[in-house]
Amino acid sequence: MKKGFLRWLRNKPATDAGHVYYVKLKTSHGLFYKLGFTQKESIEEWFADEADGTVSLEKVFAFGYRPDAFMVVRRLQKYFRKELAYGKGSRDPMLPLCGTGQCELYRGDVLGLDNDLYLKSDEILKTAADNDAGGCLVITAILVGVVGVPLGGWGIPVLIGVGIWYFFFSSKETEAEIIKQNAQKRPVHPAKIQNLVDNITSSVPLTLRKIE
Repeated sequence: MKKGFLRWLRNKPATDAGHVYYVKLKTSHGLFYKLGFTQKESIEEWFADEADGTVSLEKVFAFGYRPDAFMVVRRLQKYFRKELAYGKGSRDPMLPLCGTGQCELYRGDVLGLDNDLYLKSDEILKTAADNDAGGCLVITAILVGVVGVPLGGWGIPVLIGVGIWYFFFSSKETEAEIIKQNAQKRPVHPAKIQNLVDNITSSVPLTLRKIE
């Protein structure tokens, strides 16, 4: 624990202010996602300074300034530490970015920002939501108009109970359809983590030149 704290102090910058970035990299070992902190003024400057000739920048999902950027990155990295491609402190010269962020690489899209991965599952979820809305209206109409369940009084808990039952089985069917089509689901994070992710993506530039 003491060694870990001393290592953290050595790596801590003089100020926490800087940029949080989340990018997709193409390397000789495949595609990786990288979450990190930099005090460089642009993603191009960061890439030119830290990447070697075997790495290309495929996509930028986040590059935003925050006065507490360093601590935000550390918090996110701590939460996603089990998802690391090579483990904390990795500096293998045979692997990508040795000494320049190898220990910040992830095999998967941990932040859930690579929308291209989720096109199929998002479409399934949207279709399911549309069907659920229509299905609820039909069930309500049948219960009220045919069965005679009132919209007030004892009818309210009946309608709520039927609605919960309907959505439960609908979600099971949606999950089965996602698995059937081999669609990748977007990761779901706790509210505090998702709030950090949302905040760091708010200042992403609309366009970015692809760097080779």
